[in-house]
Amino acid sequence: MLENLDRTPVYDLKLSYAYDSALYKLNKFAMDLPVLIPGLPYPIDVMVESVDPNGTNDTIKIFVLDKNKSIPIVTAVVNMPVSEINVE
Repeated sequence: MLENLDRTPVYDLKLSYAYDSALYKLNKFAMDLPVLIPGLPYPIDVMVESVDPNGTNDTIKIFVLDKNKSIPIVTAVVNMPVSEINVE
């Protein structure tokens, strides 16, 4: 869930992820966020698949970026759980 906690709308943002591609596969790499209205929650769904045969866990970093700046506005770190392994 993404929410603008400021009092004014923000425009032209981008949502991006950083993760170990040897451990995870995401169905989205980046997403444009044209406008975030204050107080309105924006649900963001991203499918994360563990591709490591041992189910190793790591973190996935999520960045909210201003398209005109190189430093993220917000960074979140998600600690992923150990994944179930396929025992066929």
